[in-house]
Amino acid sequence: MEFLHIRNATARLTYSGQVFLIDPMLSPKGSLDPFPSLRGSERNPLQDLPLPAKEVVRGIDATIVTHTHIDHWDQEAAHFVPKEIPVFVQNEYDADTISSAGFTDVRVLEGTARLGQVVLASVAGQHYDTPELVQPMIERTGSADTMGVVLSAEGEPTLYLTGDTVWFAGLEKALDVFAPDVVIANAGGNSIPGGRLVLDDAEVAQIHRAAPEARIVAVHMEALNHWGTSKERLRQTAAEQGFEGSLLIPDDGQSLVLHTR
Repeated sequence: MEFLHIRNATARLTYSGQVFLIDPMLSPKGSLDPFPSLRGSERNPLQDLPLPAKEVVRGIDATIVTHTHIDHWDQEAAHFVPKEIPVFVQNEYDADTISSAGFTDVRVLEGTARLGQVVLASVAGQHYDTPELVQPMIERTGSADTMGVVLSAEGEPTLYLTGDTVWFAGLEKALDVFAPDVVIANAGGNSIPGGRLVLDDAEVAQIHRAAPEARIVAVHMEALNHWGTSKERLRQTAAEQGFEGSLLIPDDGQSLVLHTR
């Protein structure tokens, strides 16, 4: 597999002959409103795309949208992603959101699905660390739901995309059931007033303890105004807890080629 990190959670994944676009946020730097945050009010995203949006979507076979918050599916994605390719989503709410933009092959990932030789399995996510965040998130974005996705195919490493989640029983169960070789962890510790929304460095360490043989690729870092865990802090935590050899933190535009161990 080849994992080309674009920015935030956006990536191109070449896997068993299929090219997947993951969680496309293709808006120019500073073109989106800031999220509620105690860190600051810079406009999002904080960095430019490392290559033009047309190049990001060129030749893709399918798109995976773990949820339709604007940093995972924005108006520029709706514009640039080809309307006829399959788009895998978590539920009917997200399917309606994307279909209303003219997409003709939106597939709700219930259980498992197949694209070519690739099997995709949906995994529960929890996009908040306290229940009090759920209603404000629904009021602001329309939904607090999210999913992870596990991909598998003969000859490829089993890959777990955590999506936007904190550490919770469902994530621990997925690591046990699927025993992934690679975990793409949304690890920026992003938060809003009242609580945290995605994994932080301590929770990435929990992933390592639960799946010590897995390589962890940390993304969704330092890309939005409400990030909370720096790349340097995550590296320090990995060094302190002895998993720096299993951790990869790609730069925007960096490609990783990963094989089955």
